[in-house]
Amino acid sequence: MSLKNRTYLSIIGSLCLDARENPNGDRSRLIDKLLQELHEWEHREVRNVLFSLLLRLYQFDSAALKRDLSKSAVLGGKDADPKERLALLRCLYGVLAADYPEIKNLCDEVMELEELEEGE
Repeated sequence: MSLKNRTYLSIIGSLCLDARENPNGDRSRLIDKLLQELHEWEHREVRNVLFSLLLRLYQFDSAALKRDLSKSAVLGGKDADPKERLALLRCLYGVLAADYPEIKNLCDEVMELEELEEGE
């Protein structure tokens, strides 16, 4: 069982126990805790996907990735013109072509999360 499942099960177990002991009680604190944990997990998952994407783009050459990230940090970022973005997207698509439907779904999920956060 993964650590994240243990965390969720612990919180859900607390919710169930509280519901049995005090059926009419206020469980908003526990629900907020569960929602916060789910939000943090989603954020970690998006970061992990991005890190995996970069590593796969660099064919798991973490030294080259670190070097290029350091150069970018020192030189500063700039907005890419549309041709550069398209070239990068083509490269990324080549790396992730087999995972395209999953990536598209992930993008949709991230957009939904952003919309939810803006609505709060």
